[in-house]
Amino acid sequence: VGGIVDDAAPSVPSQSPQASPFESLMPLASQRSQAFVKHVKDFATSVSQLLALEQRPVQLLEAAYQRAVDKEKRRQTPLIEKGRQLRKERAHLEQTDRVLVSKIKQLRIRRTDLLAKLRQLEKSLHQQEAALQLLETGAD
Repeated sequence: VGGIVDDAAPSVPSQSPQASPFESLMPLASQRSQAFVKHVKDFATSVSQLLALEQRPVQLLEAAYQRAVDKEKRRQTPLIEKGRQLRKERAHLEQTDRVLVSKIKQLRIRRTDLLAKLRQLEKSLHQQEAALQLLETGAD
């Protein structure tokens, strides 16, 4: 048995007992992971650039919207103040109206009372005139 070498068996590189059979694949895996990381970074950069491109129109629209809101607020502020002033004036006029209606009611009552007294005085005056004429005609 001594010096016979089996030529049919493939030669396997000698490995140390700590070496893994996948160590020879490590450089390939490392290259793939580096390529993947580069791909992810490139993708992230593309996404970032795309977001930056999208942000510009959004910012322009937001700025235009804010200008429109500010313009409308400047237009509405005096109108709101005028509305408050008109509501105060209306409340004052309504109060004045209630006071005047009450006064008119009192004056009508007083006028009615004075007219009644005037009629009474006219009646009394006519009676006195009639009595005076009777006295004058009776004295003749």
